[in-house]
Amino acid sequence: MSRYLQCKKPDTSDLLASDLSDDLRRQIRAIALHPPLSPAWIALVEKLQRVSAIALMEQHLPGSEKNANVTIWEVDKLAVRFLIEEARVGVALRCMSEYWQLVLSTRGELAPLDSQATALRLSLPDIRSKMEQFEFSLGLLLECVVQHVEALQTLDMNVLVSHIESVLRLAVSNPDIMARYTTVDKSQPVLVLLYIFDLFEHIEEMRNDREILGMLADHHILHLMGSFLALHHHRLRTPFIQVALQALAMFVDHELFDADQHLRNAEEKRPFIALKDVCERFLSTHGDLRSKLSPILALCSDIKARL
Repeated sequence: MSRYLQCKKPDTSDLLASDLSDDLRRQIRAIALHPPLSPAWIALVEKLQRVSAIALMEQHLPGSEKNANVTIWEVDKLAVRFLIEEARVGVALRCMSEYWQLVLSTRGELAPLDSQATALRLSLPDIRSKMEQFEFSLGLLLECVVQHVEALQTLDMNVLVSHIESVLRLAVSNPDIMARYTTVDKSQPVLVLLYIFDLFEHIEEMRNDREILGMLADHHILHLMGSFLALHHHRLRTPFIQVALQALAMFVDHELFDADQHLRNAEEKRPFIALKDVCERFLSTHGDLRSKLSPILALCSDIKARL
């Protein structure tokens, strides 16, 4: 049982912990779908920042390390646990998906949002700041969540995969969008790569891996991941390149993976020629990971030899 909820004679610290736990649950219950840039949506941003900060803090608590034999109810990760218990995991994902539809509709530009800014009595730079705060805090919260199979099992996988497709497709078709972020580490185009890594870490436990692989193929996720990394790798810090390459390696190493199903023509395969160079440059300084990354490196080498 969480140390915040231990059943013993309360002292001042126990009462404080109980109050904080109750407040966290209230904040999580308040997560709901609102039209992006509506007054209710603006009010939600601050709540998401608080919940996200707690979830990130709990990631670094003693005993919070990943352990396949330990469930979310056996570790001190109240934010993630409450999100599951209050049925807010799917809601949080849909909030992000709806937000990204706004980003898609404007192609990441601020000018089309002038009327909303006026209605909210905010400047366009203020709107940009609120959008980043929403995207960064909710994106990081989702990353904390999808590291746990119990949370993944509550998600509509089609919503998750569709969202990943729309995020990567915009970043590939409109590369300048990456330059507009104050930090790319917390942006959706980078964090969705981590979501994919988490998905493949748990795909066997999900027990519907054939269905998931089919969704990933239908939404061209492998092509988009390769295209994004080939195009934007220079913007990513080394730890993110590593996670992205490991996600790709787990993807193509899955026993049900069929290269022709996921990369259907020469156009979809071509980015993996450039990706081979990205892999080799990374491995030149991280040779200890060559074995883990060998599946994606082999696919890139095969594509380069054939095209």
